Amino acid sequence: MTDLTHMRRVTAWLADLANLTSGISANVDAKAKIGSIAATLADAFPEPECFTRESLTAIAKQNGMFPGFGTLHTQLAAWWADHKPRRFTPPVELAAAAMTPEDRAQVASWLRSRDTREAQMQLAVVRRYTPNGFEWLVQHDLIAASIAVKSGWSGAATEDSQAREAEEDWKSPAIVREITRKYWNNPEAMRLLSGLVAKWAPENLEVVEDVAAECRERQPQAAECEAAR
Repeated sequence: MTDLTHMRRVTAWLADLANLTSGISANVDAKAKIGSIAATLADAFPEPECFTRESLTAIAKQNGMFPGFGTLHTQLAAWWADHKPRRFTPPVELAAAAMTPEDRAQVASWLRSRDTREAQMQLAVVRRYTPNGFEWLVQHDLIAASIAVKSGWSGAATEDSQAREAEEDWKSPAIVREITRKYWNNPEAMRLLSGLVAKWAPENLEVVEDVAAECRERQPQAAECEAAR
């Protein structure tokens, strides 16, 4: 059953939609519909993030008059499918990593928030207090590896050996090809990837460009070239 707070949120959202889409005379009729629509819509979309100023603007732009429930549900469902916050799922490899449950939790926490402005600061904390977790991240996550390179962090313990390992990885066309297939449709990740390859193995920059071009051409039917978002 929908809680009262969410009902109030949806009702207020619908009232704003009525004001944005209806003329003065039609507004009275639109508000009469809100009570019956609010409960059903709140049940259909229980997530608070669905009823925001952004979604309100998007739906209002599609309607000159206050829409009926069917139209409203269809339009809101389409908007929500494109804007729903992505739920974090730790990578399968992390479960098999040789580290303590506490370290694994720290790594998962960093991966969950790696797209935030605090990613570098949080990675510094992981590096200092969770060395095994840091080493796992720089070996398995492109963004973590890029932050480490930019910050001059070659490793948590033996920097020379970590640097050698990174260089060996990027010099492998197979590894570069695999990472490019994973991130080809993520502009920020591709920028970071190109920077890392340019630093460690500039001879493989052509591999990055060729694989990205191949994935773009095969996009409609290439499941293996799925974008990482």
